[in-house]
Amino acid sequence: KLKEETSLVNSCLAALASTSISDTNTLLLAGAHVVRERLGEKVTLDSPKEQQEPFWKRRIQEKIQQLRKDISHLEELKSGTQLKQKIMDGLNRRHPLLKKKGLTCVAEELKQRLRAKAAKIKRYNKRIERYHQNKLFGNNQKTVL
Repeated sequence: KLKEETSLVNSCLAALASTSISDTNTLLLAGAHVVRERLGEKVTLDSPKEQQEPFWKRRIQEKIQQLRKDISHLEELKSGTQLKQKIMDGLNRRHPLLKKKGLTCVAEELKQRLRAKAAKIKRYNKRIERYHQNKLFGNNQKTVL
């Protein structure tokens, strides 16, 4: 079955004229997709994967999200809103000094931690940007200036 489909597609492709190697490559790729489709194979157009963030950066971003959530809950407590018991248990577990130091002190500590983690990510992003700019400058100075 594969040979039949391949020979059928090859005969069709032979009739098409290509002017460059890129055109030939595109035609061959299209022919391969047609054969896969006719054989009932799953056809996926492979797109280049986005580069994932480094694990440490994702971990810090998750911690930032958690800190923001906790700060929001503490601010609600300050304003006198009653929170669910599950949320209160989580806050007490993550911040055991909550009862000793009080809401305002713990909230300030969390805000400082949040600023520190955000600054770490900002420093990393600036460093990466400098690295890319230097690389561009080394390859082609006109693009940077």
